[in-house]
Amino acid sequence: DDQLEVLAEHADGDARRAIHALQSAVVDGAVSDGALDVLTAFPSEDDIQQIFDKAIGGDESCMQEIDTMLNDGVAVSMMLDTLLDITKASDLPADAKMKMLDKIGECEYRVTQGSDPRIQLHSLMADLRVARHISLPNYEVDK
Repeated sequence: DDQLEVLAEHADGDARRAIHALQSAVVDGAVSDGALDVLTAFPSEDDIQQIFDKAIGGDESCMQEIDTMLNDGVAVSMMLDTLLDITKASDLPADAKMKMLDKIGECEYRVTQGSDPRIQLHSLMADLRVARHISLPNYEVDK
């Protein structure tokens, strides 16, 4: 019952997040006794929103916040899923938003292929900053 309560709290009505949590908590076909540890390692949407805002604003402290989350055992896939949702919901211009979504997908692909998550997430923060400026006047993409 305690684990279900934690699951419901962290899913916050998001079935996809609940499914991801259960998948993370399953060991040998059953939810393990240590599932609470896995479930509480989910990133808060507020924390990811702050990282997103700092990244597009050019504040390098977002890198330190990512390092802290990784050191705390937060799942990279959950960080990227939350970042994806925040980006889609943002009020950024469509061209900047699409470039950001592309970069998030690229980062997730590289991490799943075995790349160092820390390096990929740091690179993503720089990519988000650059993508933010795509729709500004006089911005030119190198060809």
